[in-house]
Amino acid sequence: MDALRTGAPLPPPDPLRVDASPNGGIGVQGWDRNEVAIRSRVVAYAESEQEARRLASQVRIETAGGEISARGPDRDGDSYFVVSFELNVPQQSNVTMKTVNGGISVRDLRGTVDFDAVNGGVRLENVGGEIRGETNNGGLSIDLTGDRWEGTGLDVETHNGGVRLNLPANYSAELETGTTNGRLNVDFPITVQGTIGKRLHTTLGAGGPKIRAMTYNGGVSIRQQ
Repeated sequence: MDALRTGAPLPPPDPLRVDASPNGGIGVQGWDRNEVAIRSRVVAYAESEQEARRLASQVRIETAGGEISARGPDRDGDSYFVVSFELNVPQQSNVTMKTVNGGISVRDLRGTVDFDAVNGGVRLENVGGEIRGETNNGGLSIDLTGDRWEGTGLDVETHNGGVRLNLPANYSAELETGTTNGRLNVDFPITVQGTIGKRLHTTLGAGGPKIRAMTYNGGVSIRQQ
């Protein structure tokens, strides 16, 4: 049983906390409205379609106190539900995200973002502000725009997964990246002091806020768009 629910727009809380635990994903995109729009996808699993529909009908999306989460019956054998969230938020929003088994994506945001995932990849696209977070098992995919980071900087890492960072040509930043067990590949000329090895700390262009993306077990690929 798969159902998409759309809630009424909310005034933007500060901060906004999104919890898709244990098995849901989270997608957040900035927009130019001063309100938060929420779409939730509820997937219920059971021995019959009728039982799945009954289970899905008991799932409630909670939005009180600036925290978005799902509540429903506890898992009973093979019967359980998964809820994922897609949100549109003001571009300067401060957002905290948490999930256990699910991915996270952030797009067109310039606020303060903290994320925590256990098993799931993370995608960041056209972002700025201050972004911090980690995933244990999943890759980091980062696509930046403009000529420099707008805000405090980026500090993200994964324990088991690769890092893919796409930068515009002539991008200016302090770049720090590396891996413990994996290969490091950069497809454009850079100036460094010492040996690159598996870690890289360098100034791109005129410098700027720090862009830090690290992995322990996985490769690192830095490319120009």
